[in-house]
Amino acid sequence: MDIEDQKISGVQLTQLMICFICGSNILLTVSMTVAKQDIWLAILGGVVESLVFAIIYIFITKKYPNKTLIEINDLVFGSFLGKLVSTLYIIFFFLQGSAYLRIITNFFKSQIMPETPMFVLALALLIVCAYAVNKGFEVISRLSMLFLIFLMLEVAFVFVTGYSDMKFKNFLPIFDITMTDFIKSANIIGTTHFGEFVVFLMFFALLNNTSKGKNSNIKIYIISILSGGAILIVISVITIALIGNLAPIDNYPYFQAIRIINVRDILTRFEIITSINILAMVFFKICVYFYATVSGIRKILKLSSQSFLVLPIGIIMINTSLMLFKNPFEVTQFATEIFPLYGLVFEVLFPVLILVITQMKKLFVNR
Repeated sequence: MDIEDQKISGVQLTQLMICFICGSNILLTVSMTVAKQDIWLAILGGVVESLVFAIIYIFITKKYPNKTLIEINDLVFGSFLGKLVSTLYIIFFFLQGSAYLRIITNFFKSQIMPETPMFVLALALLIVCAYAVNKGFEVISRLSMLFLIFLMLEVAFVFVTGYSDMKFKNFLPIFDITMTDFIKSANIIGTTHFGEFVVFLMFFALLNNTSKGKNSNIKIYIISILSGGAILIVISVITIALIGNLAPIDNYPYFQAIRIINVRDILTRFEIITSINILAMVFFKICVYFYATVSGIRKILKLSSQSFLVLPIGIIMINTSLMLFKNPFEVTQFATEIFPLYGLVFEVLFPVLILVITQMKKLFVNR
């Protein structure tokens, strides 16, 4: 299905963007290593930072309605430089999709299916992702509503059933974080959870006419950021309240926190439901990056269809994922030391350049 032939509503895009944020929940431990019990404060800081990102992206979508990021790059940077920047973005999207594929397979390999080969886990998930991508972005966005409801019900249920086991003294001392650590952890949250919204510049052109009101893009971004941030805060509160100081040193703290919930020896093993939710949220994250990669290649090469690209890109993504992050320590190191700078190039630098050059061209034309 060609990307131009699909239309989605603002509600569908908002739901998918919330799922996209929650797909990074598996990386919360990265920020916990810095912010510890003040992780909720770091998330608030990340939300504030993400609103700055959102302002940039909103201006871009306003100035270039009905245009994908690939088309915008051509218009702003010219044919040659535009394709060069677009190629860099496609590589970025591809590597992010591969990284999350590796992260989720690491999770299942270490926590649920230790005897299953990593390649089999990656292949199984990517087959489903490839099927969804081949069906089209509209199908992916519609699925997000179902799984977002499931996620919210699961988080609410876990909070209620685990409340008696929670120790809110684990949050003491409050604000026991240096300004340096706060800025670092907030930036990690901002870039890994919210800044990746830059990929949706590939999809705002798909909004149907009823979703293209004057302030529709603003509503989509604000609702997505605040809702996703609220869910992350609740998840972090549950995690710290249940396992306290163990959260920053565990590779998957939320998953481990759920394991200790036991309601009268009747309701146990909630981590099974949690693992399904983690898989579903990361599934949407991979699908978005996967779709952005194949549609971007199609745009650059001016192909009539992108369906035949899904299989080869999927195979390359599997092999690439197996070469990334040999262990969770490498994930933490990358997310804390490298990505906050590397990601800003694509999340902030290029988008700001797009706005600056657009404004300069406008001033030159007016003269």
